[in-house]
Amino acid sequence: MNALAQKIDSFIQKQAKIYLRPGEQPPKGVQVMRGKRGGMFYVATGKTGAVSSSPSPEDATDVLSDYIRTGHRRPPSSLVKAISEKSGLDANFVKRKLNAWSSLEPKYDADRRALHIAAKKLFGVGTMKSSKHDAKASSIFSESKEEHFKLLKTIYNETQQVLKNNNIDKVKLFRGIMVRKGGPLAKGKKKTISPAPLSSWAKDWETALQFAAGYYEGVKKGYDGLVLEIDVPASQIFSMPKLGMGDGQEGEVILLGGEKDVLDVTVMEEEEEW
Repeated sequence: MNALAQKIDSFIQKQAKIYLRPGEQPPKGVQVMRGKRGGMFYVATGKTGAVSSSPSPEDATDVLSDYIRTGHRRPPSSLVKAISEKSGLDANFVKRKLNAWSSLEPKYDADRRALHIAAKKLFGVGTMKSSKHDAKASSIFSESKEEHFKLLKTIYNETQQVLKNNNIDKVKLFRGIMVRKGGPLAKGKKKTISPAPLSSWAKDWETALQFAAGYYEGVKKGYDGLVLEIDVPASQIFSMPKLGMGDGQEGEVILLGGEKDVLDVTVMEEEEEW
């Protein structure tokens, strides 16, 4: 484990809140506190307790674990086939679009952007900044508008059915980002944010922390690494890896855009201050 990874691990151990389920007893010697939303928790320090994500009021992340943590980074052929059959779309189209989301390869940049354009038009939510890929992405979308809509509708409907079947109203999720120092979010304030038409969030606080820390590169000079925490309504959850788009190794959950209330912001200092 390199130095930065050790610092991330140390940061987790010092900061993680461990929420107790009804009737659950905390480890001996820890101080139990009540959160602003009424949940009881203790702060894991050193080797005290196991570090895990904070459960939603309905323990939704635990219920959905099999749909979120699938182990695959790219969509398996069985998933491509299932979506193709349900949507009536060509399997090659489905495969390319699912790969476009999960891959960072430049060849997929315009396809990924086209998915955002489709989501913006279909669901009417999300903020889109200009991109050098806009012209090509718009062309891709225009040539297969209905196919894009069918794909997004199929994934969203499947996701919503799973949430409904499990009586889930809200899910607690996390997002790791970097912003310039001194911004309103970087000050640790709660805030309403307006992300892109489709945005990536993590099931686990620890995973989001890695993104906030820039993985092995560290927080860039002049920036703060932030972990955002939200309780998102089920209706805003677009996809989970087992049902469509998303990275099953990182426990990615994709949300629709629109305003979201950030419950908490964990601020990490830039690399030289660690």
